[in-house]
Amino acid sequence: MQAVCYKCGNEKQDPLKMCGACHALPESDEDRIVSICLSDQCLKQKHLLVATQYIKTKKKLPGIHPNVAKKARQIHAKLPRRPINASQSIELSASFFQEDLFADDSEPERVTVHVIGKPKGVKPNQFVEIQKMRTCHSLTWTVGEEVSQSDHDIYADTTGQLYLWYRWINDQWKAKFIPKQEFYRLRDVENSTL
Repeated sequence: MQAVCYKCGNEKQDPLKMCGACHALPESDEDRIVSICLSDQCLKQKHLLVATQYIKTKKKLPGIHPNVAKKARQIHAKLPRRPINASQSIELSASFFQEDLFADDSEPERVTVHVIGKPKGVKPNQFVEIQKMRTCHSLTWTVGEEVSQSDHDIYADTTGQLYLWYRWINDQWKAKFIPKQEFYRLRDVENSTL
């Protein structure tokens, strides 16, 4: 089995082609991502069998594990762009396909975050001292904890790394994600003043 129709649960040869049984065609980004989720590009055969039975029996889509949806979004992002539909979200329920699907992925995803503007471990009352310190450093953060999955998906560069600029505004640290080029520009400015 290569794919399951997101509408009727019947087997398909290609997740993005029209279903031969119900003639459903995934056209919106949402439907295309769900269709990729329900294919052998993202799921093992045993889970595709569960999916087809679930859709046929319940007449609705199962919840989709976040890791499955993430992989499908990555595959979809490499495809030619389609017209944007008003509905762009999919349910990322962890209740389905969770058990033993990612048994070998026990470690949480980690990401390198390059930070400038706030020295590692500095507290707000130490702000005056940062003038003497190099504020550019790299940290490893856990996706979903130190950095949200959505921030990672939106702001990570092509190698999966993130770039943050901390600034002292209204007596507190404010951070914003910046492009890699901007990060290196700020780093070069800092290095030239030290």
